[in-house]
Amino acid sequence: MQRTRTAATSLSSTKSAFCLALVAILVTPAWAETIKVTPGEGAIQDAIEIADPGDVISIGAGTYHELLTIPEDKDAIELVGKGRVVLDAYVEDGPDGEPVQEDAIICNARDVVFRNLVIRHASGIGIRVDENLMSVRSGYVVERVTFENIDGSAILMVADTVTVSRCTFWDIDSEAIEITGNGAVVTRNDIRQCVDAGVRITGNGASVTKNAIAHVREGSGVLIEGNNAVVESNTTLSTDELGIAVEGGSPFVNKNRVGGAGAEDGSHAGIEVIGSSPTITANRVTGVMNCHPSIIYWFSDEFADDGDGGQPPGLIDRNTVTHGNGVGMQLQGDNLTVSRNKVVDCGAERWGMIVEGNANEAVSNLVRGVAGDGIFVLGIGNLLLKNKVQDCSVDGIMVGGGLLPDGERTGDTVLDGNTITGNRSEGVDNRGANTILRNNKISKNRIDVVNDAEGGATIEVEPNNKIGDGSDGSDPPEV
Repeated sequence: MQRTRTAATSLSSTKSAFCLALVAILVTPAWAETIKVTPGEGAIQDAIEIADPGDVISIGAGTYHELLTIPEDKDAIELVGKGRVVLDAYVEDGPDGEPVQEDAIICNARDVVFRNLVIRHASGIGIRVDENLMSVRSGYVVERVTFENIDGSAILMVADTVTVSRCTFWDIDSEAIEITGNGAVVTRNDIRQCVDAGVRITGNGASVTKNAIAHVREGSGVLIEGNNAVVESNTTLSTDELGIAVEGGSPFVNKNRVGGAGAEDGSHAGIEVIGSSPTITANRVTGVMNCHPSIIYWFSDEFADDGDGGQPPGLIDRNTVTHGNGVGMQLQGDNLTVSRNKVVDCGAERWGMIVEGNANEAVSNLVRGVAGDGIFVLGIGNLLLKNKVQDCSVDGIMVGGGLLPDGERTGDTVLDGNTITGNRSEGVDNRGANTILRNNKISKNRIDVVNDAEGGATIEVEPNNKIGDGSDGSDPPEV
């Protein structure tokens, strides 16, 4: 075991509150040592024991049969592999026949860095920051670490500002990454064959980006509970439950690719967002199974309102849903803009798109080839503008009717500039009050427009529609 002392510089400044022109800059030297470990000449745990805070433990290539504990007085140390460094956590039991410890690494210090390691054969956790600590730890970095054959979670941390990047996970018998704390960053990891979840984060301000997650048994790809989450450019494949799920206020879910979610029975989806003020954009979801929806958004008043007891706006834009056998998009909330989405070849006698709530705008969406209704809208004051609904097995657009919980009747829906063609039942099936048709092209449906007058529905068909053979739509709809 060798020690090498390297100089660093710490710079601190103080500024007088009474004289902004006076700035004192104090420069003090700080010393960090590099402790080198080589196979057969020393143990990693021995290096940890002699390390001071901030030291770097440089580990030479080889296999080390150790279980490590980092004490709480070793803040900011770094464990860095040079070459292929394998920490094999399969070790002999203690003298009483019980394992010395089940986890490969237990870390009780702050700001620790793990880099360029292989951790395998742990009968417990790969890297643990003990959840029983009295205070939340912070500032961990796990980078370019490979986890193999771990019986518990590969990473289990109760800590703020954790970064996990460019790691590889394979054959993990619980979550690959589980973090409880704010400000977690999980990026560019490759996760294959785990159980329960690829990434599970509880805390605000999480960022989960550019990860590849495949083959999650009895679980989901990404699970986040907390406000202001960013989930972007991830790929999830073959997850038994959800592909991506976020619960919290102001989530940003963008450019993810989800395939083959929902193999198990239950309430699952390709992408599920529960909260308020969502941005769900440019995602591609394909092949969701067992009649589960491909994309779900549900408003929850637990997270936010607009200050008047109402709901803040949300955006669901440019998503593509294909080849699912459940609802393409199921959206529940007020003040949503649902625009430029594509729902193609979905069904199992379900809906292409459900928009439930008040003052929503569905604009320039394409719904085609759905084995059910194309678009179902329910609520008060909704606008459907310039959508294309084609070749669905039942209705093109159904305007739902009935009474809301406060006794007010659903209605005041405007259909403007939509193209509704080739649907096997009604082009427009109106069951709401005060529905207005304006500037629509409705043709080649079994029946172009139906109004359920007996159920209390009313409709106004303005002369500027093109219905059936090209008439102006002034004739009353079929009742």
